[in-house]
Amino acid sequence: MAVRYAAAAARQRLCELAGTKTGEAIENLYVENGYVRSKTGTTKLSFRDVLGGRRWEVEIQEPSPIKERSDYQVSGSSAKRLELREVFAGRMYFIQDLKFEGVLHARICRPAGYNAQLKTENVNEVKAIIPASIQLVLNGNFIALVGSDEYEVIKTYQAVTNRLDWSSQTSMPDLSNFKTILPSLSYEEKEVVKTDGIPAYSNQIFTGSFYKPYIMHGSIAPACGIAHFEHGKLSVWSNSQGVFPLRAGLASMLQLDESDIVVHSVPGAGCFGHNSADDAAADGLPRSPCNPNSRLCQP
Repeated sequence: MAVRYAAAAARQRLCELAGTKTGEAIENLYVENGYVRSKTGTTKLSFRDVLGGRRWEVEIQEPSPIKERSDYQVSGSSAKRLELREVFAGRMYFIQDLKFEGVLHARICRPAGYNAQLKTENVNEVKAIIPASIQLVLNGNFIALVGSDEYEVIKTYQAVTNRLDWSSQTSMPDLSNFKTILPSLSYEEKEVVKTDGIPAYSNQIFTGSFYKPYIMHGSIAPACGIAHFEHGKLSVWSNSQGVFPLRAGLASMLQLDESDIVVHSVPGAGCFGHNSADDAAADGLPRSPCNPNSRLCQP
């Protein structure tokens, strides 16, 4: 119901904005297939025209009118999965299937723990085993390998990773006794319900502690990101679950205006929980501006 009320509030807001633009009474406006239309047929504005490039966020104070079940056109119907034809036929569909001319492939060399520091005296030893066709990108504790031949990049990555020397790796706390450990870690406190005394309808009080260990809610499918930086504009292809939050994060990271970034949504083979698609897209960026005429792919 929460999602239905949120959608109803968005629909109401679109009608309000369209009414302001056209002078139409809100009760004469309705939303259909990406447009705000009037019942008389005199008004037809796309969501893009209504919003005018603006972003608005409002807190839903009270439920907006929701659709009657008789007005449903999508909910409760069986949607045809036409895109599965491409998957079953083995045609290009997922982000890993995209092919670009002159693409460069990258692999990121990561330490085993947070806050690890790369030992500088080890870098020269690593450089000696990197082929001339592979570019080493080193920025503080960030180290990546870039090349046009993906297999060669992978083999070099494996050799380099085995030789890199990291220090001060922070390990996770021992959670064998997580009932004691978890309350001692940092946490965010939220007030769920606040009442004055015991509700009149309740004659029982239940007290208890509830806990569970860390459970990773993440995708096990391979992730991939592709970036192309040219003429001050950045294009990113990603199977991210949220292209707009990703664009905002990339803009903050690279000190670019959001208007200079376009994130293209491409299907990926699995996406739920914390998906690594956003991470893969971000991994490709520090190299992309260094190679402005090339696209860079980071699985």
